[in-house]
Amino acid sequence: MRRALCFLFLLPLVAGCASDVMHCSDAAAGADAPCIQFDDMTTGLLGAGLRASMVTLCQAVGAEPKPGACPSEGRVGGCRGTEQDLYTYTEYVYEAGVGDIVCASDEELVDGEGAPLEGEEASVCSEVGGAAITATFTNATGVTVTMYWVDTDCNEVAYQAIDAGGSVSQQTFVDHAWVGRVGSGNPTGQLVWEWVATAADDGTTVTID
Repeated sequence: MRRALCFLFLLPLVAGCASDVMHCSDAAAGADAPCIQFDDMTTGLLGAGLRASMVTLCQAVGAEPKPGACPSEGRVGGCRGTEQDLYTYTEYVYEAGVGDIVCASDEELVDGEGAPLEGEEASVCSEVGGAAITATFTNATGVTVTMYWVDTDCNEVAYQAIDAGGSVSQQTFVDHAWVGRVGSGNPTGQLVWEWVATAADDGTTVTID
């Protein structure tokens, strides 16, 4: 589904006082095609204009717009976001097309019922830190990755977002743990990197890949 194309041409409509739901899916691809569900759409005259725009744009990219929620059968999860405070959208994935569901940095990972999911849990935690060190982290993943410090209780704290190909310098301590997740501060982002600092890392470059 090319939701970015749909969003690009929407008029900046003013929010109304009620909500509505519609969805959009590729009918030619069958029942297992991804489906985008639009929630909290405004009603009234302005809401009608918004829905008409969505119908037209869904059809323009070869998708079939329908009222109501995406079909629930076979739904395994998806990504949810908000578009300019006009509506909330969820792109659902179905059983036949499921793989790794990777959400954008401003989206939330959800299950097949639309409930938020936590990202994959890290396998590293910090221990009481030793000597202070400084390392340079280089992002070789091809996507934006945010570094999270993992405290001694295994809680993640967001630090720096690193663009693809970018590098940042970070002070830390020996035996402190760090992880990288896809996106700009998205706690449900895909876990792509884990690292525990050692004394030998002081002044070195660590690659996130």
